[in-house]
Amino acid sequence: IYGASAPVIFLLFRETRGPVILSKRAKKTRKLAERVSVSPRHTATSVKEFIYSNVIRPFRLLFTEPVVFVFTLLSALSYGIVFISTQSVTQVYATNYGWEDYQAGLVQASIVTGEVAGFITCLIQNRIYSRAAAAQFGQPNPSLPEVRLYLSILGSFVGLTGGIFWYGWTSYTFLPWILPSVGLGFIGFGTMVVMQAIMMYITDAYTKYAGSASAAVCFGENIFAALL
Repeated sequence: IYGASAPVIFLLFRETRGPVILSKRAKKTRKLAERVSVSPRHTATSVKEFIYSNVIRPFRLLFTEPVVFVFTLLSALSYGIVFISTQSVTQVYATNYGWEDYQAGLVQASIVTGEVAGFITCLIQNRIYSRAAAAQFGQPNPSLPEVRLYLSILGSFVGLTGGIFWYGWTSYTFLPWILPSVGLGFIGFGTMVVMQAIMMYITDAYTKYAGSASAAVCFGENIFAALL
């Protein structure tokens, strides 16, 4: 999916990150200056700088920035919960209701439905952020990144905690299959809202080093997903 979508993103999506836009403008300016300069200045990134910015800095942020560390744990837990849920579906529905594997697999649509609802909630969160940004425009120290987290509180309680308990407490043979499926939907909703809120918050809070901070979070997510 990533490979197939990469050309579309490259060709159709516009860059929105401030430092990247400024870097591209600076490169254009340097190229223009080199055309009229006798000795153009070499500005290529060294291997050492490349390794530091792409490998060392994410780990440094992960272990020295409490915000990055804590949010990595929360986002990684959310990501891991999705994998635990998908892997347990076949066991629960085959054991409790005698379903075939392919029938149990269809229940995972509940998680997808919850994730779609979570995506819509993220759009609402973006509107909340836009209103807050407009209200604080021109202020010297706007506290905007935290606005990204408002609906993640709801997602944590309703989606993660509530969804897990619902899924676990309704997975019994004497209860209809739709009840644990609803719990899976809540899990999909919660993980989507929480993970997107964290990624947007990290991006806003670390601006220039957002790529490194986001890489640290993604590292934790994949480790949890693999091990859980």
